[in-house]
Amino acid sequence: MIIFLNLKNLNQSLTMDEIKIVNTIISKIEYKDLLIILKNRYSEEEIKKIVYQLIQKGMITTENPDFFKQKDNASIEKLKNTIDVMFNKIEAKQNYYIIFGILPDLSEKDLKAKYFELSKIYHPDVIQRFNLDSQYMKKVEEITIIISNIYNTLRFPEKRKLYDEKIGLNKNKKQFLSKEEQEKVDKAKEFYTLALNEYHTFNYTKSKELLKIALSFNPKDEKSLILQKDLQKQFENQEKINILKEIDKAIQNREFEDGLKLIERAIQIDEKARLYVKRAELLQKADKNKFQEKIVQNFQKALELEPRKMDIYEIYLSFLKEIERNDLFNKILDEALKIDPDNKNIKKFKKRSLWNIFSVSI
Repeated sequence: MIIFLNLKNLNQSLTMDEIKIVNTIISKIEYKDLLIILKNRYSEEEIKKIVYQLIQKGMITTENPDFFKQKDNASIEKLKNTIDVMFNKIEAKQNYYIIFGILPDLSEKDLKAKYFELSKIYHPDVIQRFNLDSQYMKKVEEITIIISNIYNTLRFPEKRKLYDEKIGLNKNKKQFLSKEEQEKVDKAKEFYTLALNEYHTFNYTKSKELLKIALSFNPKDEKSLILQKDLQKQFENQEKINILKEIDKAIQNREFEDGLKLIERAIQIDEKARLYVKRAELLQKADKNKFQEKIVQNFQKALELEPRKMDIYEIYLSFLKEIERNDLFNKILDEALKIDPDNKNIKKFKKRSLWNIFSVSI
């Protein structure tokens, strides 16, 4: 998507942030390029907000102004939470039945209905209307792929049987129980179903309470034990999500010391590349010159953990370009191009690097 500067309205009163965007556009610019250039200064949501303000003032034009329009915050947060919950279930490698929110003995017809329900919720065209940033759109893309893979496993009886054996769910095992034992099994199933329903409405505390009752009736129930493990993971994931939200809030409020402490806590729970990137971005906002070496160290650590993640290379290269660390910039650029020589965003850095060399020689 191309953004055009409207030269007729240059006499408008602008904020400092709006001036920064206008100076970056010059005459016209691809939206993706604008994101790359300003990634170290603003979040994607902040850029969209400023661009929309400029559209309202008649300073810039684009083919799809609604793309930049801010949606209802409550709806956006609810959608983000839904995406985060599903993505964390997938990332935690929870079983297919938990991810889909179904019982293992669900019929093929009901399975198909559930698949179409989830496909509709997470369809990229539906999600795009909310103007979420690229991070969430990538999560949505991964979710849709996983949902399709799960459906194509569970819809075929033979594949489903093999999968059930793989996760230790032997639902075809015959048992001969007394009347009293059967009543306990039935009660356990009843409370398990209630617990599963609460689980899929994100009421994990209530789900845990109901599951405890189910296990009191049948402590060896396989489905309940699987859900118990998944609940434990979900509580851990929720703690991670809460910490990440606190980190974003600290960065937004420029509470850098608190943000660094929260990131350290998050790394201790689960060491992820994105946390080192977050710390690098926070240090940039605090003082990119003072913390230059620490920022580099955090980007390097992130690439150690995820050496093929092009998003990290893009952010890292933008930072190195900004601080004019040319030797390191060229080294990291070469590494990125070896991994993915056809990546368009990375190749743009190569063009800029060549242009700089040409300019110096002139």
